[in-house]
This record gives sequence, C-alpha cells and structure tokens, in this order.
Amino acid sequence: MADMLLVALLLALPPAPAAASEAARNCPLPAAASGEVFKKIDTMLADRREADGIPGLAAGIVCGSEPVWAKGYGVMALDDARPVTPQTRFRIASITKLFTATAILALVEDGVLGLDDPVQHHLDWFELRRSPDTGNEPVTIRQLLAHASGLPRDSSLTDFDRLYQPAREDAIAALPGQGLQSPPGESYAYSNL
Repeated sequence: MADMLLVALLLALPPAPAAASEAARNCPLPAAASGEVFKKIDTMLADRREADGIPGLAAGIVCGSEPVWAKGYGVMALDDARPVTPQTRFRIASITKLFTATAILALVEDGVLGLDDPVQHHLDWFELRRSPDTGNEPVTIRQLLAHASGLPRDSSLTDFDRLYQPAREDAIAALPGQGLQSPPGESYAYSNL
C-alpha cells in the first residue's frame, strides 16, 4: 500500500476503468483487499466532507501512473447543485506552484538547469523594470521558487474583483512594465507571477 498514492484531485481525472487495468492488477495492494480499502477511503472522504461542510470534492488513487479508483462527492458549489464526479474540473489556482516546483526540481536533478541560474538564461522574455533601490542582480530560479525574487504579488493586469487572470501572452507582454518590489533574494514576498 506504500506505493499507492491517495490524491485529492483538483483536475479532471480519467474515469477508472470498469475492468481492472494492468496497473491495478500490478498494484502492491492485493486485489481482494483493494475493494475493502477503497470502501474505507470512500467512507472516510464522505464523512469528512459532511463533517467539515465541504460542498464537493473529487479523489482518486493512482498506482504507478494509472488511476485505479476515483469518485466524486457532493456538489459543485453551495449555489450549484451539479454533482461532483471524477471528471469535474476545479480551479486549482496556486496549487500549480507545487507542480511547477516539482517539474523544475526534476530538471535540476537531470542537469538541465540549476537553481541558481538566472531565470533569463532560460526565459529570454523575463525582463523587469529596475530601479536604483532594486539593483541589477538577476532573479534566480531558486528565488522564484522561494518567493524571494522581489516580484510583486500579481500582474498589473490581474483583476480579482472580476476573477480575471491575464492570458500567458498578455502577462509576458506586461512583465517589462512590472517593477521589482525589493532586490532579488532580500526578502520573502508571496508572488503569483
């Protein structure tokens, strides 16, 4: 069971196949026990959702790279009674930072990039407005991951009142107009950029 991963899915998960997949058959959890374990997980998630007042959630178990169990619970939102399914798409917001950091660290492990590389060595469009207060030190990958880059919290184009996030191309085009809030590496400041 140690190799199985319980994942609260915030992305659309492909439906679990009706017949056991190769991954499910090769999973370290004995097939006879998997149904029992899945029932316990199902009960635990349903009970927690109810106890914590969570409108809805989707969860899945992945063995290797294959989903072997998935289920939705509850509804989309308090004002949206559509049921949550394993295919329900949720807004994942800053959870993407976890995936990005994991991918970057895999690239570091593979020697493709270094944590102390200036970001601009890999993204030539990464240009920021500088001032005498922020200096000319480059922003590094490590500083981006640690929220110590000096970048502002959000793009100048972000409008939270309308839940608007700019498209990637628009955010890149606006980046040279964004100024650093502090010199890179000097202090922690959460950033969505």
